[in-house]
Amino acid sequence: MKEKCINVHKDERGFKSRSQGFTLIELLTVIVIIMMLSGLAYTNFQHSDVDIKGGVYIASSLVQHARELALTRNTTTRVMINVDPSDPTNFGNYMVVIYQDVDSNNTLIWNTEGLPQKLPANVYYDGNFSTNVVTNSISTPPQIRQFDLPSMTEGTGDWWATYDFTGNGVCSESGARFIVVDASLTTNGGTCSLRIPNENARGGFIVERLGSLDFFTTPAQIFSSTNQ
Repeated sequence: MKEKCINVHKDERGFKSRSQGFTLIELLTVIVIIMMLSGLAYTNFQHSDVDIKGGVYIASSLVQHARELALTRNTTTRVMINVDPSDPTNFGNYMVVIYQDVDSNNTLIWNTEGLPQKLPANVYYDGNFSTNVVTNSISTPPQIRQFDLPSMTEGTGDWWATYDFTGNGVCSESGARFIVVDASLTTNGGTCSLRIPNENARGGFIVERLGSLDFFTTPAQIFSSTNQ
């Protein structure tokens, strides 16, 4: 009697192995794993989008408040965000509003308005996209100034990107951009920089001359408005 042939062979170690391919259970297992990883990636994207919108809301609220303060007090106000690469605690996420006042000696001084604000976790001010406007554009980029917040002294301390309003509510940096990005902070030799995993994970607005804000609705608008 002839023996039936079966599709089984032994490997070099003497163990039996099969060559039929994947079973249905194995394929379903792989599909489930892929779906779980895809869901995790989508959830992370959703969280990033929410955080960016939160950062834009915080920044735009401070800019609008600074303009209202300028009109109310008839004085110069300034929105500042820390861009000092030697300050890992505040780099790219620490914002404050200050305004000019007069002391008892009739000398102009700076005062803080309200409490400083921080952008949401993993959301940072994108200095490159905010300052590099399109060539031949009439827009004015934000100024980069040195300012010591504790002593309220210009010309010393950390570096800040600044947006000023005059006493009549006009933005000195007409058309300036304020862009935030989803990123992580890295340090090398005491210098901070941003690692940006998704170039499209950005949001922001333009500060027009009279103080109105034009919000970007797509990443494409941000890219087309800069030299990046």
